[in-house]
Amino acid sequence: MKNEISSLYSYFKPTILGEIIQGMLEQYRYLIYTTYDFGYAIRIHKDNWNPETHLLQHLREDSPYWWFIAQFVAARLLVIGVVILTKKSLSEIKKRESKHNLSKSQHP
Repeated sequence: MKNEISSLYSYFKPTILGEIIQGMLEQYRYLIYTTYDFGYAIRIHKDNWNPETHLLQHLREDSPYWWFIAQFVAARLLVIGVVILTKKSLSEIKKRESKHNLSKSQHP
């Protein structure tokens, strides 16, 4: 089947991104089309958006599973960033307070 895809759809490029379907051997992408090779048959899926030019729209409308994962990862990174900044800020405040208290104790 691979030779048929290569000759018929030479503009399709192999991809690992996309829907994983049981029994699928390989998948190929061209613009808004994904071709799934099952060895005995080929299935073509048409997306609404080209992920190369409209990634966010593609994730949101054509790949909601990946959109959910992207949002989850972004939220986790945001929380981690806030925690790191908060710890850093608290550590700087404690350093300033200890310097201030030290200078107070040295001057009667």
